[in-house]
Amino acid sequence: MIISSGVGPFDRRVGGLSASGLYLLAGAPGSGKLAFLLHFLKAGLEADERLAFLGGYAPEELFAQANHWGMDALERAWKQGRLTLLGYRGEYPRRILQAADPEEAFDELTGALDGPVNRLAVDPGTLLWETRAGTAMAAAFLQWQQAADATVAVTAVTDLGDSLPGSTQWVVQQATGVFHLERLRSGLRELRVHRIRPPAADPGPITLELRVGVGLVPPAASPSRRIGDVPREDRRLLFLLRLTDVVGEDLERWIAREYEVHQTRDREELFSRLQLERRGSVCIAVERSRVDEAIRLCRTLRDLTPGAIVLLSRGQLRSSDRARAMEAGADDVLRQDVVLREIQSRFRRAAAGVVGDHGTLGDPGRPRPIRDLVEPPAFSSEVEHRLDSPSLGYLTMLLVSGEVGPEVLAALRESARIEAGDFIGKVAGGYAVVLQDARERHARIYLERALGALETTETPDIRILTSPEQADEIRAALGA
Repeated sequence: MIISSGVGPFDRRVGGLSASGLYLLAGAPGSGKLAFLLHFLKAGLEADERLAFLGGYAPEELFAQANHWGMDALERAWKQGRLTLLGYRGEYPRRILQAADPEEAFDELTGALDGPVNRLAVDPGTLLWETRAGTAMAAAFLQWQQAADATVAVTAVTDLGDSLPGSTQWVVQQATGVFHLERLRSGLRELRVHRIRPPAADPGPITLELRVGVGLVPPAASPSRRIGDVPREDRRLLFLLRLTDVVGEDLERWIAREYEVHQTRDREELFSRLQLERRGSVCIAVERSRVDEAIRLCRTLRDLTPGAIVLLSRGQLRSSDRARAMEAGADDVLRQDVVLREIQSRFRRAAAGVVGDHGTLGDPGRPRPIRDLVEPPAFSSEVEHRLDSPSLGYLTMLLVSGEVGPEVLAALRESARIEAGDFIGKVAGGYAVVLQDARERHARIYLERALGALETTETPDIRILTSPEQADEIRAALGA
């Protein structure tokens, strides 16, 4: 049986949670883990389930948080007896930490719950198993969770790195799902599916905004969007804004076959639709004489949709116009007077770079995660494969001087989104970082995140190259 997590973008991506499963939510303090748990409980409340919360909060502290994020129904449920609150207070934490017989600690927890519950949220969960009893405590916790037949969501202050305590590693391996929440420098949250059973069809990172009054929701704007931020049902919707009377018949027929197309000549109508629905890709068909107008439109449209924006020009544009359009938020700039096959490929690539629609494009899936530092021949081969793929979308490569110290290299590796397809390798003269489905603005966000916390004055020499417009320069760098 599948149940709701309460976080809409997450449920739309992975399909929800398996009832009676165990879910571990990892992340640093302030990443939004408690908000996720509150959504989880609120969804159970709406499903008329019996709920419990175990944590280090007094009721007034917990409900102050819940009310701030728009979940005041939880406080009413507590007063009505539908939500049980248990605290890490008194002797209970000490007895857990020093328990000689792990089962006794969980027998006490069962008694405190005073009957079966459908959902249990625990923050932090690690207090239940990172004890002197070690993995024996973790095993006892897992046995207790299975016997309780409840859907349990627990938190851990960790980045899921290789140095996890043995007991936490045990829980990670046995959990039904393991997720990681991160607070980005922009203030947005990024939720990554580390693992889930059954596997998610589209496990890419999910960008969220933690907003007062509503909690974790899709961002109001998408300045740092990357692959997967668009729900599957939105991927075939295309708005065609015509700023020219001429669009090739073959091109129009192809677009009509590939997409659910809504055509308009009225930009205000387009703005209204996007503000209302906040979904779909946009194609702007434009005369060369109106390119400045189209570029201004790109800036406005970029904040209205997480989908692809493609500028389709009638006639050759100057390279400076193309650069301005890309900087304004366009995902590609195409010409009508090139062969249709190239337009099709580039248009699909632009859309795939945002939404990862590999089922439509025939690619078997996302790039495999590459965690190790890749040696030059294998690195060049992997980059060439991604450049040639019609469906892997954009990538940005950062060329890093070989003179950087180990601290900088470690920071770059730790900030790479491995599950999203990022990886790092050696090239002539230094290192290279590949950010899959990223543009230059995403690369700069990545660099701020990676290098901002370093206690060093070292400023590495880094060159940023983005495909497809700089694919030849990327290949030249690989062969240098």
